Amino acid sequence: VGSRAERQPVSQIVGLALRRDARAATLALTERRGAIVAEDTGALAQETHRLFQLLDALDISGLTGLLVDDAQAVDELTGSWMRGREALQAHFARLPEMVADVRSQVSDLSATAWGDVGLVTLQLDQTYTANGEVQEISAPTSLIYRRQGETWKLALVHSVPITAAAH
Repeated sequence: VGSRAERQPVSQIVGLALRRDARAATLALTERRGAIVAEDTGALAQETHRLFQLLDALDISGLTGLLVDDAQAVDELTGSWMRGREALQAHFARLPEMVADVRSQVSDLSATAWGDVGLVTLQLDQTYTANGEVQEISAPTSLIYRRQGETWKLALVHSVPITAAAH
């Protein structure tokens, strides 16, 4: 008496293996496109920490390199929307004239990815010097990333501080 596999024709065994591989490939693709993938959330968190390191260093080229071409952003310095890589690059270029001694602290970071779109929410506590005065802000912040190839690029930065009165 042989095992079940020994009694099945080779074509059936190959067919079963192919169906099993197809199911595994479909599951992997579904996880990649439609579900949260731990690898992606870790990469998004890493890119977010890199963003604030570049901001603290006022690394204009590095900041611009993080953006998709149609990126959008709003912050407390502009108080209005900036749309497109060129507008954000111009804003970044003015930062060294506007602020100094930037120190960003990120907490309560949550990252989620759905296929090629990633969302990061966080609490940003930041200090910087503007017009000779130290500023301290606390801003719930949302970042949307878009995957380009194997790299996550920033598509949206929404970071507007909440005043002490609103707490």
